[in-house]
Amino acid sequence: MKYSHYWVRPRVIEKYIYSLIVKDFKLMVPVLEKYGVVLADVEGKWKPHIDEDYIQFNGVKDCGHRKIYNNVAQHVIDKAGGVFSYDSNNEGDKYFVSQAVNTRCCNGDCSFDSFYFDRVVEISNPNDPEESSNEAKYFKPYDLSVCVVLIIAKKYLGNKLIVLSDGEKQWWDAKFITELTLGYGTSFSLDKI
Repeated sequence: MKYSHYWVRPRVIEKYIYSLIVKDFKLMVPVLEKYGVVLADVEGKWKPHIDEDYIQFNGVKDCGHRKIYNNVAQHVIDKAGGVFSYDSNNEGDKYFVSQAVNTRCCNGDCSFDSFYFDRVVEISNPNDPEESSNEAKYFKPYDLSVCVVLIIAKKYLGNKLIVLSDGEKQWWDAKFITELTLGYGTSFSLDKI
């Protein structure tokens, strides 16, 4: 199963609204760390960039997690969620064609595509709506943080933010921990096109 998230958002987010998104996400960072999601900068080496103008992060490049599969494609099963805990259910098929995963995991490198949700999206062509959209993919531990940011942003931006995903069933844990921490999240739903 392909696993990606897509969003379309305003090119510029009002400073006050963005400050609320940042404030709530900063409250979530230590909670995510308790669940095993440690964030780094876009290169996967230093601290994530979270301030009044930028939310930019990746997973940690040299995270130290145990290598459990051999660079094969991931197949995310229905209702997969949580963060890596080694068990035999994450070992892939006998031919190593794909890795069936039931939890967010890595291969000793929690980084992949960097996540950007900046207050202002710099664009080269203001007439191209694709330039204010983005995509995140792969079922690595930092995906939980991507989902949390998008849940928070949707709360404050409402219908100005369109969020789509190939993995609707895999959002349950992000919704749950956001609800437990911030008092909202379980009512979040992906947009339909």
